[in-house]
Amino acid sequence: MCVSPRLSGCRGGLRGGPQAGRREPRAIERVHERPQAAPIHANVTRLENTLAPTAPERSHVLALQTNEALPPARILSPMAVDIRLPLGPAREDIAAELRRLHGAAGAFWASLPEERFFTPLGPGWSPADTVRHLTKSIRPVALALRLPPLVLRGLFGRSTAPSRDYASVRAAYRQVLAAGGQAGRFAPAPLPPVTAPVATRARLMARHEAAVDALARAVVRWPERELDRCRLPHPLMGKLNVREMLWFTLYHTVHHVAIVERRLAASSPAPGVE
Repeated sequence: MCVSPRLSGCRGGLRGGPQAGRREPRAIERVHERPQAAPIHANVTRLENTLAPTAPERSHVLALQTNEALPPARILSPMAVDIRLPLGPAREDIAAELRRLHGAAGAFWASLPEERFFTPLGPGWSPADTVRHLTKSIRPVALALRLPPLVLRGLFGRSTAPSRDYASVRAAYRQVLAAGGQAGRFAPAPLPPVTAPVATRARLMARHEAAVDALARAVVRWPERELDRCRLPHPLMGKLNVREMLWFTLYHTVHHVAIVERRLAASSPAPGVE
């Protein structure tokens, strides 16, 4: 059960008084003109509305587009399905790996012509839908890391177990996929007919890049030890600490690029076949 703390910010300003009619100094005027950051309680509400229930049996998200069993497959260079990061790297290393990995994925998406990018792959999503799914999955994590660690601990409790490494989180995720996990409400909504594919694609990719950038910037601002102490709910895997959620986020991109690559290869005609 999640309880939102009642947090609010104070707005500065001048009250009426003997000098109420005097013009404010320019420095104060400039402060008043600055945009105000969203209050913490607004971010908490957004996070609670975005995250699905934590019990694996109640919601199935962030998973395969179908229940089909997919064998291991090679993924395009420079990405690797079996990428393995050391346990507990510095937060700067995690952010750098997020950017590197998503940069490689971006090169893969950019290699697809518009028709391929927007065409569903058999019973699965189109590459465009896959990008939208990844964006939809990254945003809640980035939003959560905009909150102070104390707020996250109040919402989801404190982790006392040692952090699992990347390989262990990847294995746990594969297990829940094998049990039939579904994308649920994290699946992308159907796209309306695309009349301007170049502009639509640019917009989708810009949103995806913004989500990745927001997450990478949030990671480096977090205290290192809080990555292991604070938890977030994963709707298939239960509560993960923040470091484990970041391991999942890395593998989630690798996982979906591999699926798209495999399905593209399966839908392409064999050489010499018209």
